[in-house]
Amino acid sequence: MFVFNRVRRLLAAVLTAAFVAVACSSASAIQLSLSEPTFRVVWAPARFVFSGVTVSCNATLEGSFHSTSIAKVERSLIGSITRATSNSCSAGTMSVLTETLPWHVQYGSFTGTLPNISTVTMRVVGMSASWTFLGITCLGRTEAGTPAAIIAERNGAGTITSFRWDESLPIPLTGSGCSSIRGRLAGTSSSATGLGTARQITLTLIGEPPTLSPSPVEFGIVEAEGVASRNVTIRAGTSSVEVRSIALRSGTSFAWLDPNRCIGSTLSARGTCVFRVIFGAPRETGRAFEDTTSVGTNAGTLTDPVRAST
Repeated sequence: MFVFNRVRRLLAAVLTAAFVAVACSSASAIQLSLSEPTFRVVWAPARFVFSGVTVSCNATLEGSFHSTSIAKVERSLIGSITRATSNSCSAGTMSVLTETLPWHVQYGSFTGTLPNISTVTMRVVGMSASWTFLGITCLGRTEAGTPAAIIAERNGAGTITSFRWDESLPIPLTGSGCSSIRGRLAGTSSSATGLGTARQITLTLIGEPPTLSPSPVEFGIVEAEGVASRNVTIRAGTSSVEVRSIALRSGTSFAWLDPNRCIGSTLSARGTCVFRVIFGAPRETGRAFEDTTSVGTNAGTLTDPVRAST
């Protein structure tokens, strides 16, 4: 029992270390590749919500990407919107201020664990329009500090299935009676294709993402009150990767050690670093244990199941 209690105390210490690990910012060299250089996105309709009043209009945005290879660098300029239209509005009207075109499209972020990206957010800066509702007209324009954002939804095959507005971002409004009104964009596109091709847009990764191995980490059967350890290797892909944190999901029976000081290190392309996962078996037998090791990097979170039985 002394050995198991020692492992429990060790667990508390290393989990504390995980929370105080310092993370530095840097960009992964892994890029996103687009199958189409242009886009045409249609909302039928899009919704423009103003303090409880919703103006619905069919809307279309067209534009192009500066390159079909996109670096995952926040706020980097990746394309532009060159044409925008709206029609068939209800509960009000919308007019696109076409003289402000083109509007800038910037890379924002992604969700999911590499290589399985589920969404990519693109910031829209310079978008300008006027909306008339309840007898007032409000002008809206997005700026670098207050952008609109379009979220591209990606399926398992890499195809972008739709674009939706980030409804959490407010639209800055001006005009008589508009200063106290909050506006936001909402709605999911009814179609999204390459401009002039009508082909669906696919998004894939260029470069090999970082990995953990082995995965899963199998301890097998550990005798009662025994302690076993396994090494886990963090391997960078085709670009360097910064190791920011190591943690366990629950930490009830497993702990980890970082004797090689992986946390805070930057691995060169295909470089490696090794940390250790420890399992402390309880007194009783015939039980199965499972946890998840998470390694935070600048390229995303790497997860690794760990399993043991007694």
